[in-house]
Amino acid sequence: MAYLQTNYFTMEVELNNINDWILYRSKRGKLTFSRQELVADFSYLSEQTIKNNLNLLIKKGEIFPVFKGFYSVIPVDYALLNINEICKRVIAQQAVWRNGGINLV
Repeated sequence: MAYLQTNYFTMEVELNNINDWILYRSKRGKLTFSRQELVADFSYLSEQTIKNNLNLLIKKGEIFPVFKGFYSVIPVDYALLNINEICKRVIAQQAVWRNGGINLV
């Protein structure tokens, strides 16, 4: 179970896997995340398990690695189109811009 903190309060949300975690965050407008955030919320998972999950999500076209350790969620409507790598990069950069830049700390 992962604990997610918002600006106003901490709420307990049952997130059993990384897919649920990403979906939960994207529904709240957070379309980017760092590996550090993922590791902090899933500290009970091994590094290899997290790496495997991230690679699977990248292959499925659900997330895109903007750069090392920083990922962008590909919106479902774009993921269903099976668009090419250049378009994914543009979408990922737009998501970073919409979220006010990069915040890895």
